[in-house]
Amino acid sequence: MKEELIIREPSSMFIMREQIDVIHAGEQQMLQTPVKIEVKQEEIKEENTTEEQQNDDDEQQMLQTPVKIEVKQEEIKEENTAEEQQSYKDDFIPSEIDRDYGSLLSTLKRRRQLTADELRFRVEEDMAHEGMSTQEEDLLDQELLQEDPDHEEMEDEMEPDPQPRPSTGMPPARKGPVYSVQDVLAIIQNGESDFELDSDDSDASDRETDEDAGEVDRENQQPTDCPDDHYEDIELQPKKPTMPRDRYRWLKRDFVSPNTDFSGPDVTSGDVSIHTPLEYFQRFVSEDMLQALTQNTNEYSFQKTGRSVNTNKKEIEKVIGIYLKMGLVQMSGVSMYWETALRYNQVSDVMSRNRFQELLRSLHFVNNLTVPETEKTDKLWKLRPWLDSFREKCLQVVPEEHNSVDEMMIPFKGKFSGIKQYLRGKPHPWGFKLWVRRGISGMVCDFEVYQGSVNGHRAKSELGLSGDVVMKLASTLPEGQNYKIFADNYFTCIPLVVQLLRRGIHYMGTARQVCLLNCNLADEKSLKKSGRGSFDFRVEGNHNICAVKWFDNRAVTLVSSFAGPEPVQKIKRWDKATKTYIEVERPYIVGTYNKFMGGLDLLDSFAAKYKYCIKSKRWYLYIFWHTIILAVINAWLLYKRDCKALKILPKEMLNRRQFQAELADSLILVNTTPIKPKRGRPSSDGGSPVTETVTSRSPLNAHKRPSSDGSEPNGTPAKRPSAHPPVDVRRDMVAHLPVKTTRGRCRLCKTGYTNTLCRKCNVRLCFSEDKNCLWDYHT
Repeated sequence: MKEELIIREPSSMFIMREQIDVIHAGEQQMLQTPVKIEVKQEEIKEENTTEEQQNDDDEQQMLQTPVKIEVKQEEIKEENTAEEQQSYKDDFIPSEIDRDYGSLLSTLKRRRQLTADELRFRVEEDMAHEGMSTQEEDLLDQELLQEDPDHEEMEDEMEPDPQPRPSTGMPPARKGPVYSVQDVLAIIQNGESDFELDSDDSDASDRETDEDAGEVDRENQQPTDCPDDHYEDIELQPKKPTMPRDRYRWLKRDFVSPNTDFSGPDVTSGDVSIHTPLEYFQRFVSEDMLQALTQNTNEYSFQKTGRSVNTNKKEIEKVIGIYLKMGLVQMSGVSMYWETALRYNQVSDVMSRNRFQELLRSLHFVNNLTVPETEKTDKLWKLRPWLDSFREKCLQVVPEEHNSVDEMMIPFKGKFSGIKQYLRGKPHPWGFKLWVRRGISGMVCDFEVYQGSVNGHRAKSELGLSGDVVMKLASTLPEGQNYKIFADNYFTCIPLVVQLLRRGIHYMGTARQVCLLNCNLADEKSLKKSGRGSFDFRVEGNHNICAVKWFDNRAVTLVSSFAGPEPVQKIKRWDKATKTYIEVERPYIVGTYNKFMGGLDLLDSFAAKYKYCIKSKRWYLYIFWHTIILAVINAWLLYKRDCKALKILPKEMLNRRQFQAELADSLILVNTTPIKPKRGRPSSDGGSPVTETVTSRSPLNAHKRPSSDGSEPNGTPAKRPSAHPPVDVRRDMVAHLPVKTTRGRCRLCKTGYTNTLCRKCNVRLCFSEDKNCLWDYHT
């Protein structure tokens, strides 16, 4: 037997004395979750007449049945006749009973968070306990617990939960006396006015309760198509611990520098020897990378035009060598290197113009047909294999103790790129942005190409974008070896310094005042009154981090985990007022930052020199050519590191221009045979093969373009000695054939004269019965 009891607001409740029926007449938002009321069995001992006893028995039978109160969020619209409305008015309950039912409604609202299974269990338990002794009730409780193992989770009012339950978004229910339906009806019929259920009797409190319940119901609204007995346990994901913003305590005390002795490997440890520029370059651009580039280039040309360019690894090396030659002698257009008036033999004699441009159009790094769609979400998927391989090669170099993190721009103003950035104040504001970690010497140790947000959304973190970049680039450094990282104010924040300290890495960088919470350093106006060289500092008490603000021409703030203001140094600064140099105090942290932060600008200056810009509609080729320049710079810096380890004098080292020129010659000539270039119509006189070989076939020949008769433009032979070819070219044992030429001094012994010349190396070498300089030179 199921009876529905409809509850309405206390201020408009009509109750009949003989048959209790609560009718809701207005449009009021009611509670949603089905609620069951506990039915307690009590013995009603009253002396009634036979007719009254019969009515009581019917009423008792009705009360024994579990009553389910369903309160749904619907608009109940009932059309009543005038007579029904009048009958309701005649049976109006006094305000005292209205208040009692208001308390009952408040109780139901507090218990609305119970599920249907929990209420059903309580009703069955009350019915089973009727007329039992205490011992029998205990035995029945044990049986019910065995039948329903989830009973322990339902009894939230009987036993406190040892573990806090997930918050449901509503205030906890207040504890109070539990009333059955019989108790409530008896109290109402007897007209008792002292019936309260821990709620205020005023209408204002009822309205506040209803408003609070309505807000909670709107937040926890259940879909109407979901059955009442279907509930799912939702596991709340544990939130990541967030760092409170006010946990840093800045104190005015002396900074105690921690032990920062470097325990990492020495950059010059092991056997150190000098290698050729090509060998240094192959540490960053290996033969496997070039072989993969060759294969993908052939496949892409066939997919695009239906005809493969049929290139090989050596031809790709020649393309890279030509590009490096173009960087040394720059012209405004690529085709100008092959023009008659401006012909540059170092480039034009290696490869024809049409072949070079054909290979540039076909350069490719991945097979478009085999790349899965999931990888194409990466904006750099066409260049990703090359970038990953080059980054892996950079990480194999032993890192220096002091590293700096900053951004680098690759100039680009095209319209077809989705990762182009604009950085105001940079020499090249438009282009691709790279996050780079580099050593104090300028060597690239790790990098990442910035791709912007993903679908307009950027993942939020406590450290922010700049802090996450530093943590990612520092993750490739060994932990606990006291490496030092330097950065500017774009990256600096106190949580970043704390995170690096936990990994055993120290940090120093300029900072913005807004990133130093609760750090009350002196303002710039106060420091300016104190004069140039004045400074103020604070020390963070929990993590021993020092913040210093120093005033020179302007105020600058620095943060460090291993350096402080002491010892103060004396430096000279130009004073405009007196037009003389004056001594100014400088904190130790400022001098350390200026000393080890120079790797940032050093790499930018290296990359800007001897770099040629080849225009292309494929924007990712700009990044590819930039990695080639970075590989040359890393190879040259690695060469200089070995030279310093062997204590070679700087004047005996190759500078950047010489290193790049020798590397380009090696890429072009190693394991190749010089071939006479086919250019234009063959001449009528044919010419001398020996003369053509000496003057135009080898890119090592640095003479001016010869005249038609083979003599120099001024009519006199050239007296400038030819340069030594790269060691890689001399010892490759390929096409070093002797040819006869004019008599000259031997390039090796420098005492004899000979007319024998190496066709590939373009140098005169002795070849007689007494000595064989031709063999000794190439071995």
